[in-house]
Amino acid sequence: LDAQWHLGHVGQVAGVGARTLVVLAVIFLVAAVIKAGIGPFHAWLTGAIEAPGSTLGLIALSAMVPAAFLVARLYPLYLEAPHLLTAVALVGAAGAVAGAIFALAQRDLLRIGVFAAASQAGIILATLGMGGFSPAMFMLFTAGCLLVLYFLVVANLRRRFGSHDVADHGGGWRLMPRTTLALAGW
Repeated sequence: LDAQWHLGHVGQVAGVGARTLVVLAVIFLVAAVIKAGIGPFHAWLTGAIEAPGSTLGLIALSAMVPAAFLVARLYPLYLEAPHLLTAVALVGAAGAVAGAIFALAQRDLLRIGVFAAASQAGIILATLGMGGFSPAMFMLFTAGCLLVLYFLVVANLRRRFGSHDVADHGGGWRLMPRTTLALAGW
């Protein structure tokens, strides 16, 4: 469809113009934001924290990667829709800031990871909106690996300490040095 977006933008496809492309791009952007759990749509992702750690890592990964990949695949559409890349960057930046603020306010390690995942998805959308296709794809793949690592580390900490609360994990460096190193690396 890459060639068709441009033909629709210049008016060579009957019934398709710039307004139609903007509407399509907004619909796809809303679908990506809901799938990634950005902003007010994070509730479905935070409801999944009752799952085991490895499963939660895969759930968060399966939320972020397809959402960013959807926006990346439709990047030619966003290039043809006027001023929509600016909206993608603003939505992504707002989602990244909100996710980071919510993550800092949490005491539960799993909720921190969920909000960090939403914040990473926002950063990836903001990078795509600013025209950085290649950097956004690099961030998508690295964030995906680190996100799974984080949830596996949290599952290991929960198994050892019996809690997700940050306050209950004192002395982790002494008791679990490799796990703590993995968490510090994240």
